[in-house]
Amino acid sequence: MSKISAKQKGDILEEWVYNMIKKQVDENSFLANKSLCKVFRQKKYYSKDRQDYIAVDVSVEVTYPNANKYSLLYIFECKNYKGKVSIDNIEEFMMKLSQIAGYNVKGIMVTTSSYSQKGINLASSKGISLARVIAGKIAYDVYRVSSTCQKYSTVDLLCSDKPRLPLCIYDSNMFYSIRDFFSHLGIIEQSSSKSRLVIPYMENDTIKEKGEAVLQKYVPDVFHLIQATSLEDICKQVAKEKFLNFVYDEDLGYEAESGCEILGKIQFTPDIIFISSRLSKDIHRFRFTLAHELGHYFLHTKYLSDYKAENIDTILNLNAEISNSIIKRMELQANIFASNLLMPDIAFYALVKQRYLYDKIKGGILILDDQSCNIKTFHRVTSEISSFFNVSKESAKYKLQELGLLINKSSIHKIKDFF
Repeated sequence: MSKISAKQKGDILEEWVYNMIKKQVDENSFLANKSLCKVFRQKKYYSKDRQDYIAVDVSVEVTYPNANKYSLLYIFECKNYKGKVSIDNIEEFMMKLSQIAGYNVKGIMVTTSSYSQKGINLASSKGISLARVIAGKIAYDVYRVSSTCQKYSTVDLLCSDKPRLPLCIYDSNMFYSIRDFFSHLGIIEQSSSKSRLVIPYMENDTIKEKGEAVLQKYVPDVFHLIQATSLEDICKQVAKEKFLNFVYDEDLGYEAESGCEILGKIQFTPDIIFISSRLSKDIHRFRFTLAHELGHYFLHTKYLSDYKAENIDTILNLNAEISNSIIKRMELQANIFASNLLMPDIAFYALVKQRYLYDKIKGGILILDDQSCNIKTFHRVTSEISSFFNVSKESAKYKLQELGLLINKSSIHKIKDFF
């Protein structure tokens, strides 16, 4: 059998994308009503710069009633590559789009492989949508909220006490998830019903083992020194190895249903962990939220990514003050993972044992009751844990209780929150 040429490979993907988009239009599930849409393959569009015509792989013209020319033009660029799509490919596509028309042209690149990071950065800055074919389906890869899209709808801005910033506003439609945006665009098929989220039960020891495996792989020094876990080192290595991105400079706003501030969230395809920029001055809460989101990534990605495009965490989630039993299980598991990531058992035991010997705590168990001497001892111990591991005193308290190193008999059940 003769080897398939690059052109033949390109034609195969081009035909597949054309048929998929044509099907969406015929089923009236594309962005506009099918009576307004025409799908083309290898149609040519005039370029004033070239004073010639440019052929595009697949295009969809949306022509509103009584219009002499298409009102919107969607252009799909197909790249059936073995290697990564480079920044040069993105620049070439960007140049093609700029020469065809103005703001009514929407560009989408589709590939069977993946994209270079530089290419993703350029596409993000220019508002070009990227997608990739995985297992016979088109999956979202990256879409940037451009400066022109960072707006609220009039109703949301004027009527809501805490307006929720959408993922993007696209042709007067608001989208809060990647899946909804691409379903609306017609790049992925809409699902009639979501699968039920299932989070399996895990023993605390199993979660602890998974956390220790992460520590052993990325920051093994924590098993030899009493020190704060370097989340920065973990994130840098995970980002490089697993193509997980981290964003710390965005205000994530408020969760629509509860109205609670969003502290962090994890998004899938592409995989991104967001930590609210509002936490930049609150290092303890920042670290715990980041460790919590890493818990979702290492424990729950295979469950969450099939169920929804992102998972949002508010203070209610981090405190597991939620009624849904499945979500509560997931959040508790992420909390246990975070605690063990920030305070590994071996280092924690070593530090606490030293502190207990110094304070002459009998039996190796700290009693917290209403006696002033025990309260002072409790705060000395938790202050030292907080200092060494760069965690809150509240997190230190829960870790002591989890390991049976603290018995809380105090009638004051809520101590000051040092997050």
